[in-house]
Parts: sequence; structure tokens; C-alpha cells
Amino acid sequence: MSELKKITSVNGTVYLFNDIPHEQRNTNGIASGQSVLMSIYEPDPFYFTEDVQLIRYADIAITENASSKEEKFFEYVKQNSPVAYKKKLVDDYEISDHIHYAPQLKFKHNLVDGVLTIEGEIKDRNSKFPIQNPYIYVGNSKDEYVDNLKDEVELDEHSHFKYVIEGIDETLEELKIPFMLGTSKAEYGRSFNLRNFEGVLLTPFEISSIKARRTK
Repeated sequence: MSELKKITSVNGTVYLFNDIPHEQRNTNGIASGQSVLMSIYEPDPFYFTEDVQLIRYADIAITENASSKEEKFFEYVKQNSPVAYKKKLVDDYEISDHIHYAPQLKFKHNLVDGVLTIEGEIKDRNSKFPIQNPYIYVGNSKDEYVDNLKDEVELDEHSHFKYVIEGIDETLEELKIPFMLGTSKAEYGRSFNLRNFEGVLLTPFEISSIKARRTK
């Protein structure tokens, strides 16, 4: 087995990779072997994969030797895949620089005479992978996440937005409004809840899983 490498693709994706010869794939310029994707989107899990067509050699921008901590992380994921994302885990193995941290979508609201005003703010937690081209869509209260898009909400230059809904029944026990936060790389779902307005973050992986269930 070849020495463990850390490879970065031309689009910035980072893998730990054991390149195992495969005549047909290699002849076609495709790398094959064992891998762990490090540049996940928080809080998606880490997976070990093997015997897959990972990447075209022409699309590898950087090849480096894996550090000792990265080698240990690779073995840990290999033995325990899937491995749940934990901040302590990525800090202990010193791979935090490769994580795409989920942006925070914070809400505050005001309900007066049946008019609900929701003000939101996007906070970027990334230094290495700053979010680009953010956008916000809103759905209706029956959506688990924003599938059938209703409206795009305008963001100001500081990534703040305001959304107003009229005719709200103030006696409702619960009112959930799903928002989808998108960037140039991923989409996240987060619901505003009138009674518990922190909401729940849906990751790109979870959104894909919901879509898959709906198509069955």
C-alpha cells in the first residue's frame, strides 16, 4: 500500500488518500484507493471509502504527505466509519482548518397586532473557507425545509435581512417558518419558530437525505 497522502483538488476539496493501483481506472487517469474526506461541511460525519473512483489525477492541485495526526485520524475513521463530527475530535487531530463551518443564522422577532417581523443575520464562522454569494429563501409553515421556494429575501451588504408576515394568529401554540440559507458551496435549512426561535439547523447531508426519502 502506498504512503498516505493529503490531496487537495482544484476546487479545494481535501482528502486523506491511499492510492491503490487499479489498471483500468489508472489507465483512464482516475485515482482509486482508500480515502477519507476531511473538508466536510459541519456537522456532517466523516466516512471511510475504498475501491471507488475518487478523483481524476488531472484534478489534483496539491499532493502532500499526511501528518502523523492525520494518519491516526485516517485509521480512526477507517475503523469506526461513519464518525460523527465533533469539535473536540477535529481539534484533537488538528484538522479543523479543513472544515467548512456552518454559517450561523440568527433570528430576532417582533409580533404586534398580528404583524410578525423577523429580522435575521448571517454570521460566517470560517476563516479559510469564507462563505460566498449568500442568499436566503423562505417557505411556508408546512414545509420540513424549504423545498418549494416561496420568496427570496433580500440581504443587505452586512448579510442582514427582514421578513414581514401579516395576519398572524397570536394564539397559535406554534408557528414555524422555514428558511434556506445558501452559499456558493452548500445549502442549509433553518426554521424560525415563534415559540422557540433558535430553530434547528439542517445540514446539506440531511437535506439530501430528506429529498431521497421523498422520491421513494
